[in-house]
Amino acid sequence: MIDVCFRAAQGDLSLTYQKLSECEADGVLIRLARNCLAPEMDLRPAHAGIVAKELTMYLESMLQRAETDLKQFFDLSLDLFCIAGLDGYFRRVNSNFFRVLGYNEKSLLSRPFLDFVHPDDRVDTIRVMGQLLEGRPVVQFQNRYQTEFGSWRRFEWTAKSIPEEGVIFAVARDVTEQLRKAD
Repeated sequence: MIDVCFRAAQGDLSLTYQKLSECEADGVLIRLARNCLAPEMDLRPAHAGIVAKELTMYLESMLQRAETDLKQFFDLSLDLFCIAGLDGYFRRVNSNFFRVLGYNEKSLLSRPFLDFVHPDDRVDTIRVMGQLLEGRPVVQFQNRYQTEFGSWRRFEWTAKSIPEEGVIFAVARDVTEQLRKAD
């Protein structure tokens, strides 16, 4: 402890710089910390606003990277991914919805998703929505969705909700062909 106090009194930051270099933090944050610790005042940020601005830019870039990763994940999967509201509307769907069902994004997002569900499957779909409203997950629930061309595709859904936010995260697999082969 005395050694640490002595180094601090002497302005010896070599151990601090070494620990910064060895840590697993992002290089941008390490550079910012080194700048803040620079012994020469003219090398340090002039005021806290500059540090806040750099941190904000860093966090915004991390959020943008996460959004890009999510979009790639959404678009690369063969499954149908969606974020829906407990109000019964899709909020976001991946491109597989368009490929499988034929509707454009506006059509899917502007109508209640029950409009696309086969009339014989609506009661069960509403029951499952009740489970999600209570915060209980849904696994391997099947229902049929109408395509833009009038045919029906059978989806097997897995979904989880966050009731306090009114949101559902769901993934569906088109099992229409597998069921035809099994018959």
